[in-house]
Amino acid sequence: MGRVIINIRNLRLYTNKNNLTQSELATKMGVSRQRINQFFNSDIIVTHNTIEKIALILKIDASKIIQKNYEPVSEKKIQKSILDYLKQRGYWCIKFIPSRFSTSGISDIIACQPDTGKFVGIEVKRHGCSATKIQQLFLSTISNLGGIAFVAMSVDDVKKQI
Repeated sequence: MGRVIINIRNLRLYTNKNNLTQSELATKMGVSRQRINQFFNSDIIVTHNTIEKIALILKIDASKIIQKNYEPVSEKKIQKSILDYLKQRGYWCIKFIPSRFSTSGISDIIACQPDTGKFVGIEVKRHGCSATKIQQLFLSTISNLGGIAFVAMSVDDVKKQI
C-alpha cells in the first residue's frame, strides 16, 4: 500500500462533526498529541493504514480525508530537471558521478554561473531526505570559498538559491 497526503480541511470538518478534539483523536488512535497536531497543520504524508484508522474512528469512508496519493519523485528525475533548468539559463553544469577514486561528499551537480563564473555545488535530495555530514561539509567549504552551495529537492529550490 502506498502513502497519501491528508486533506486537512476535511479532517477538521469530520472531526468537528464527530465532536472530537485533537486530543481525543490522538487517544483513540494511540498516538501522541503532537503527531495528531501534524495531521491538522501541514501537508503530512501518511500510510493508507493511518488513514483507515482515522476513518474508522470518524465513521467515514477513508477517501473523504485523502487529498491525493503521494508519488515520490526519484532523485535521478529531480537531478535531470535541475540540469535542464541550469542549461536553459546558460550554466555550464555536469552530474557528478562518484568513483572509488573521488573524494566523498562532492555534490550531485557541479556548475559554473554564466555571468559571475561562480562555482555552484548542488546536493540533490528527495523530499524527506537530508544531506550527510560529509555532504554538508562539502557545501560549507564551497560557500566559505565564495561559491554557491545548497541542498535542492526541486527546481524551485534552485530558482530560490541562484
